[in-house]
Amino acid sequence: MKNRFFKWGLSLLLTLSISMTLVGQNTKRERVEAEKVAFITKRMELTPRQAQGFWPIHTEYEKAERSIKQKYRNRIPIDAMSEADAEEAIEKRLRQEEELLALKKNYFTRFKEVISPRQILLLQKANAEFKQYLLEEIRRRRGRRFGG
Repeated sequence: MKNRFFKWGLSLLLTLSISMTLVGQNTKRERVEAEKVAFITKRMELTPRQAQGFWPIHTEYEKAERSIKQKYRNRIPIDAMSEADAEEAIEKRLRQEEELLALKKNYFTRFKEVISPRQILLLQKANAEFKQYLLEEIRRRRGRRFGG
């Protein structure tokens, strides 16, 4: 029991340490990123050792994912597309999804070197929960700002 409490405390300390380091930086994006790290670390139940190995790989993954999405982003609004443009957009979307799938497979293998498959599933769940949390936070703040 003491060992479990110690691991939990150590994990919490690491999470707070990472968060405080990132929160020391002052942009909104950096603060949100720090909050995301703490949120996901807690939800995935990462040990300090796992967190140390996981986060650099995860950061690489997110950078590669953004790069792929940027590469295939449509430049023409759907309403302004011709049928040929729409066909090309669909083909681009399929190529994007293929690249993203290959990326996920590659990183799944890399993640398994530092975390368990269960924790990989928890990562997906935690990402979705964090996005929902952010949306709720934005709604709450907007409501407060506009007298709601």
